[in-house]
Amino acid sequence: MRGAGFVRHRLRFGALGAAIGLLAPLVVMSPASADSAGTITQFSIPTPSSGPVTAVPGSDGNMWFTEHDANKIGRITPSGVITEFDTPGFNVGPNIIARGPDGKLYFSQDTGSVGRISTDGTFGNVVVPDNNDKVSFITNGPGDGNLWYSAFPNPDIVKLTTAGVFTPFHIPSASEATGMTAGPDGNLWFGERTAELIGRITPAGSITEFPTPSGVLVTTIAASLDGNLWFTAQTTNQIGRITTSGVVTMFPVPTVNSGVLGIATGPDGNMWITELTANQIGRVLADGTVTEYALPDANSQPAGIGTGVDGRLWVVEFGANALARVSTGAPWHVDPGPPVVDEQATTVKTPFARPLVAIVLDPDGTPLVGATITFTAPDAGASGTFRDGSTIATAITDAHGVATSPTLTANDNVGSYTANATAAFADVNATFALTNDPAAATVTPAVATPAGTLPATGGAVTTTFALLGAGLVLTGAGAMGLSRRRAPFLRHSSGSH
Repeated sequence: MRGAGFVRHRLRFGALGAAIGLLAPLVVMSPASADSAGTITQFSIPTPSSGPVTAVPGSDGNMWFTEHDANKIGRITPSGVITEFDTPGFNVGPNIIARGPDGKLYFSQDTGSVGRISTDGTFGNVVVPDNNDKVSFITNGPGDGNLWYSAFPNPDIVKLTTAGVFTPFHIPSASEATGMTAGPDGNLWFGERTAELIGRITPAGSITEFPTPSGVLVTTIAASLDGNLWFTAQTTNQIGRITTSGVVTMFPVPTVNSGVLGIATGPDGNMWITELTANQIGRVLADGTVTEYALPDANSQPAGIGTGVDGRLWVVEFGANALARVSTGAPWHVDPGPPVVDEQATTVKTPFARPLVAIVLDPDGTPLVGATITFTAPDAGASGTFRDGSTIATAITDAHGVATSPTLTANDNVGSYTANATAAFADVNATFALTNDPAAATVTPAVATPAGTLPATGGAVTTTFALLGAGLVLTGAGAMGLSRRRAPFLRHSSGSH
């Protein structure tokens, strides 16, 4: 195995790619049920043998990942374009990556420190822990505005502020923590590498430990949508579920010696796992049933796994030196509104009364936050431009899943046309019917001068006049944009996430 971090724990996720990713052939997943088909698309990392390990969604709508052996941090867009950034220093070995409460990305390093990178690719100061501890896992906190990491050789859980202030809490069993996640109960949960225990720590630092069945050592752990936590146990080839009160239930992985490793909540609401030695991923239903899917590369060695803001699952393939984008069949879609205004009219060279607004929701109606929506008007003919004079503008969905375009101004061509709101992860456009109406006719008054009367030089001119063309109707005055019909929504087809 390449990469010191990966060798040490066999799940120290190397890094995810860089530069321009190459699109590999699609592999159709066999559905476990009639409505759950999906596809896998593989993107090669430009740097050979980069040692990719973990990935996390960034605040910019892209996935960010570590390249352990290449000493790089990678960024991949929802469409698969990869850019990589060289980390400062020599052989830092970036490993586990997490999105911080400040929107920056934080990552553990073999040098025993924490690195930080902004979404524009700028590296910040490196936070170096004291007391000679090295950083193992790192994660965003349970809504407390901090990061948390596990330390070794001193068996501590450490709270780290974005300003670089850290507070260690000793693990009672003296076991190194493995896998960490914010739980649904507002606490942080972690496995213990050498003890048959799962730990829970409150934001204030109070630790409680719960026993696992004999021989079960936690590898990684993640919160689920059902209010529980799920974990992998590589040594026993199992996955487990633990309630927030500490009740543990174990389930087998179908493939023997699968090397079950990473675990995450998928966009379809199920848990998904990676199987390092079986070169597979698996979907885990609430009852523990596992359905396995082969990855395109026979030596993929999937490690890290996570859901992007694009509503698709992303898998880090250590062996294949690639990332795989997985459509799980979840119907993410984009609709016009709210409020639903998919038809508007205005006169030429004037702004539309309302911006274009799109909303992105998951199958359960939950808003998708942080997704990039592109608003596009026609390049020629009747059209409009946004405030920068371009026919294209982008916006990021807010906490309600809503993206709002800049003001759109009609150009000087009369006619009707369609503007679109699109997302990189969808296949059907949300559309807006727009009309540029003619400008109102210019009215020139007729002026009558009384016979025999001349205006005084330099004085006021008194005139009488009659309006010609009185009663002209201004067409297109209804630019309030009330909806007259609902436009087709932007919907994910089940096989093309």
